[in-house]
Amino acid sequence: HDSSIGALLQGAGLPEELAAPLQAAGIVDLPSLLVAASRGDVHRELRGAGVSKLGQRQKLSALVAPHWEALALKERGNEAYRESRFEAAAGAYSRALAVLPCAYTDLALACYSN
Repeated sequence: HDSSIGALLQGAGLPEELAAPLQAAGIVDLPSLLVAASRGDVHRELRGAGVSKLGQRQKLSALVAPHWEALALKERGNEAYRESRFEAAAGAYSRALAVLPCAYTDLALACYSN
């Protein structure tokens, strides 16, 4: 699965011209987009990276939304596991994997390993 910034832009229907300023800001793939988004206000981060149009920032921020949902589900699974509720934990991990668009992220691999 290609998680490069070029593939992400193409998948979101965004112009490939956005790749250069994003790459210059260190956003080169999905993991680096997630890092930028986790710094706080994703729109401010993307604007600072050269994405000036609100609609484009919204599309890029929508790419990270499934990861936040999956992270919350993974944390629920971890909590259930600590409480020895193993079926509930497995269900939470499975739901986390189902919302992730890519099964090869660190988050997905953590869900598989749990």
